[in-house]
Amino acid sequence: MPSNLAADRAAQLHARGDLALDVPDDVTPLRVVAAPEDWGDDDHVLRSYLAVHVPMAVEQGRFVWSGEHLVVRAGSLVTEAGSPVYMGLSRASGRWAIAWAGPRPNSIEPLPAPDLGTWPELDPRLEVVVAIDRFPGPVLAELPLITQNLIVAGAVDWSVRRGLAVRQLRGCYAPVHLTDREGAPEFAAAIQVQRERLVVRRLVELSAAYPGARAAVARRDDLPMWLRRAP
Repeated sequence: MPSNLAADRAAQLHARGDLALDVPDDVTPLRVVAAPEDWGDDDHVLRSYLAVHVPMAVEQGRFVWSGEHLVVRAGSLVTEAGSPVYMGLSRASGRWAIAWAGPRPNSIEPLPAPDLGTWPELDPRLEVVVAIDRFPGPVLAELPLITQNLIVAGAVDWSVRRGLAVRQLRGCYAPVHLTDREGAPEFAAAIQVQRERLVVRRLVELSAAYPGARAAVARRDDLPMWLRRAP
């Protein structure tokens, strides 16, 4: 979509005073038309997905108005038949709500999904630096700090070298196997690429890593198996 059109549509939104794009309280209309997927308790994964894709679609001008409805693609979600899912958002009492969701109506022009941009490459030759001073979990708790750092750095290096890392919106996650490399990892390491180093900023539970990673891929099956089990 040309940048001048994106700017024009953003100006339309601003003119209507609707710049505060919050996630609708009820995402059921979207969940029931999208291909079946485990979105976690209270659809919190789907809500996190929309919190990324809807504001980005509007920022990039990838929306149209249909009457009082703001119409966007629901990210890369598709119906069970494989059609892109669109949704019309309406605003009442200061909150956005999903007025309808489903395949694109004939009256609506085709819209692209928002562009999430590119991610820096995780070069396995880069040094892994652990920038954490408190480590969660019983496996690491009783060890000296330097030992904790070395164990986590080694686990992350092992995962990155085997291509197990997955994108998330602020970098990547890599599995941290502390006790069994053939089993489920204990944590996911949040990694940023900085000055030719892979910097581990924090360790999180897999369930906490899943929503951000799911928002960064087109399909759930694009996630590695170690993370797919964790909504």
